[in-house]
Amino acid sequence: VGRQLLVSGDVVVLTEMEHHSNIVPWQLLAKEKGITIEWIGVKDDFQLDEENLRFILGRYGDRVKLLSVVDVSNVLGVRNNVKQLISIAQQAGAATLVDCAQSVSRFKIDVKEWGCDFLVFSGHKLFGPTGTGVLYARKQWLEKLEPWMGGGEMVVSVNKASAIWADSPWKFEAGTPNIAGGIGLGAAIDWVDRNIDFSEHAVNEKDLIDIALKGLSQISGISILGPTDSTERFGVVAFSVDKVHPHDIASFLDEDGIAIRAGYHCAEPVHKRFGFGSTARISFALYNTKQEVEAFLDSLSRCIKKFR
Repeated sequence: VGRQLLVSGDVVVLTEMEHHSNIVPWQLLAKEKGITIEWIGVKDDFQLDEENLRFILGRYGDRVKLLSVVDVSNVLGVRNNVKQLISIAQQAGAATLVDCAQSVSRFKIDVKEWGCDFLVFSGHKLFGPTGTGVLYARKQWLEKLEPWMGGGEMVVSVNKASAIWADSPWKFEAGTPNIAGGIGLGAAIDWVDRNIDFSEHAVNEKDLIDIALKGLSQISGISILGPTDSTERFGVVAFSVDKVHPHDIASFLDEDGIAIRAGYHCAEPVHKRFGFGSTARISFALYNTKQEVEAFLDSLSRCIKKFR
């Protein structure tokens, strides 16, 4: 998308809470094509600073071609007001892309309500196979964009001088696709549609996060990255422990059969924004229980006693 839409001097707007997958490709494109990247900051209350976006749009005008923003942060757990951000950007003539990898398994998402131009998420975030993903684009963009790679099955006709592309979306499906991955992702989506009540899941997840936050707050030396109110965060809790490295925590909990993540979680800028090094992160899914959260807190307490 960016390679076709952007030219030297154009501006892409990102946020400080983006996953590296929504930072590094734009940095590569900046080197390749001479585009400029501008940043929406995160305020001390962990919310995006919408005035930053307005300032950037006012400064660069029609040079701003794209706003690319995450729906839910995979570190802070906050959900952004993407509908408002999309509206602000589009009023200034910029296209919009939303990363829903962290939200697609938690919320019913209506692209028509948001009005976004593009939306992406990873297949494994919906319990599908790794190596799969989804790109939604409005029809006008699908018609406008050229194929990003060439191969068989994407054409109507080919001669020695040129080719006629198939209609969208088939013109973007060159060669043999990841058939097994696509079938697996489709099955996962069907299962979620048939079996998951998102409202019920939201209540259960809030309860789990509430237990985790309260338990962590009672352990000495723990700093939580993001809101400490369970109504303001979704899916994840990232934290650090004084004098205990996150990788040691992850290894210790792994021996107890508890899987967490340690490091920057592919979101180093937001860690640096709040003065954190790497963190440990617990993540909640449809199948997690209160007993598992209690087991995590018990294992973490024993880990801290061992390493301190």
